[in-house]
This record gives sequence, C-alpha cells and structure tokens, in this order.
Amino acid sequence: MNKDNRHNDTVDQENKINSEYEKSEELDNEDTNQEITNDNDDDDNANKQETTLDSLNEKISELNDQYIRIVAENENLRKRTDREILTAKKYASFNLVKDLLTSLDNIEKAVESIPKNKEKLDENLKNVFLGMEMTHSGIMSTLEKFGVEEINPVGENFDYNFHQAMFEVETENEESGKIVEVVQKGFLLYDRLLRPAMVGVSKSSNDKKN
Repeated sequence: MNKDNRHNDTVDQENKINSEYEKSEELDNEDTNQEITNDNDDDDNANKQETTLDSLNEKISELNDQYIRIVAENENLRKRTDREILTAKKYASFNLVKDLLTSLDNIEKAVESIPKNKEKLDENLKNVFLGMEMTHSGIMSTLEKFGVEEINPVGENFDYNFHQAMFEVETENEESGKIVEVVQKGFLLYDRLLRPAMVGVSKSSNDKKN
C-alpha cells in the first residue's frame, strides 16, 4: 500500500511537472508571438515613416522647383521691363522730331538761298543771314546730340530701307542703282527711320544697249 501511495505520489509529481512545463511553453509561445507582433508593428511604423519622409521630400522638391521658376520669371520680367523703359526713353522724342522736320527743311532751304559772297550786302542783312546759319547749325547739333542722324546719300547705292526713289536719271558715267540726286534729306532717330531720303537714282544707258 505504501508502495502504491509512493507510486501515485510520483505520478502526481510528474503530472504536475508536465503541467507546469506545458504552461511554461505556452507562456514562451505567447511571448514569442507578442515579440513577432511587436516586430511587425515596428516594421509597419518604419514603413509609414519612410513613406511620409518620401512624400515630404517630394513636396519639398516640388516647392523648390516652383520657387526657381517664379524667381526666373520675375527676373525675365524685370529685364523685359528695363528694356521697355530704356526703349521708351530712347525713342520718346520720335514724334516730336518727326513733326519738326518740315520746319527744319524750311530753315535749310533759307540757308541754302543765302549768297556765298556777302561782302556787298548790307550789314543788317548780313547779321540776319548769320543768325539763320547759326540757328540751323544749333538745331542740327542739338538733334545729333539726341540721336538724330541725317541721311544724305549722294553717290551711295539705293537702299529701299532708307531711300525713296522719286525718279530715274539716265547716265553713261554711273552704273544703275546709284543715287545721283537728293531731293529731300532723310533722318534717323538712332536706328529708327524718321523719314526716308527722297532721291533720284541712276539708270545706266548701257542697260538699253544690252
């Protein structure tokens, strides 16, 4: 009987040990599963953070591109505005000078009509003529100072950009297309044409023979 009791006690102890071992294994498995779950959560969080960082970098790059474009557009606008302001200042007198050309023509014709020999003229008349010449000279100097250039192309080749042909002059001494007479001078304001020179153009008589 004692042997049976001892045997039973031994069995009970073994069962108890096995039970505790099984519980221990279950706890270990739970801890392992929890660690795996935590690792997965950490991976998910890391992926989310990486995705967020990529998104932020992409947004920063996009904003940087927009900033660069805006700066470039503003710089181009500034340069274009500066050019337009300079052009407006440069040609501001265009219409004024153009309207003055007829009066300038009249003064020039009056000066050209002054006799070359003034010695026999009345002193007062001499002074009038001198005043006319000085006035014409002063006007031309002022116009040149502000970028006005005279076109007086005698002997040059005809250029439709700056000359207006009024008639042809047949000649044996000049080749065709040469300007042999200027009826009215032309004028430029810098590189803009105020008025073309009105000219007579040569026509070689050899052209007919050929």
